[in-house]
Amino acid sequence: MALTKILMSKMPICKLMSKNVIILLIFTIVSLVKPITMNRTLCATPDYFIQGIFTADSFSPPAPEGFAEVSDPTWKPLYTAKELAEAVFAEASWVFSGIIWGFSFEYTPSDKARKVTESFVLKPRGTITRGSSGLRILETNLERGTLLVNILYYPTTTELSELLAWKQASYKIAQGRAYSPAFPPIIAIQAEDRVQARITAMGEAVKEAIRGYARGITYNKPKIIRGTCSLTEQPSVIITSGQYLAQVKIYLQISEIVSYGSY
Repeated sequence: MALTKILMSKMPICKLMSKNVIILLIFTIVSLVKPITMNRTLCATPDYFIQGIFTADSFSPPAPEGFAEVSDPTWKPLYTAKELAEAVFAEASWVFSGIIWGFSFEYTPSDKARKVTESFVLKPRGTITRGSSGLRILETNLERGTLLVNILYYPTTTELSELLAWKQASYKIAQGRAYSPAFPPIIAIQAEDRVQARITAMGEAVKEAIRGYARGITYNKPKIIRGTCSLTEQPSVIITSGQYLAQVKIYLQISEIVSYGSY
């Protein structure tokens, strides 16, 4: 009962010791992904699952508006357990959905001669919703202010068919890497904004993978490139020089290349 009251409150987790922090975060994340129960049966084979280790920074940076020598009254030393759980789920959902269903995309390369700015739209073809029975927490840990959550996802029969279709078809494989700012004043300071910066870096890396592959099959700069792609595995995301660096590997199918000569 006491733990339930803590989870319902807005109190930061800084007053709890490391073991208690992990316990608190487990229960909070479980509220998003549903616990394992003896009566629940999986819709797909229990032998097939996707695994990923997701992180969230527990320390929230001060607001960028303040000066270094003046304390910011709005700053709190740690995110709440709920904020961290939401951040972990948001990234896990994006990655697992990208592996299972993939994305559709439309890419317009920049062209200075034609005064065309670069445009890239990446749309998920499916999404894992909160409370999905396929999500399982395998392990959690807290290392130097960073929450690490080892998550498994058991796809349904329909999802498994989608995933295997990517692996069994003769799609091209492409790789890319890209950066996204990780700290203020470039981005906001909420936990959801921090994880969105990671997702933005992964999305930019997908664009770079598509761009790199397209350069090898087109002689003239195209007007628009359309197609579908999926993540082959969980992307790598690290912090370097104040930015998130994401590296991705994708299955790629380009369905249409529109040239400027068509207009």
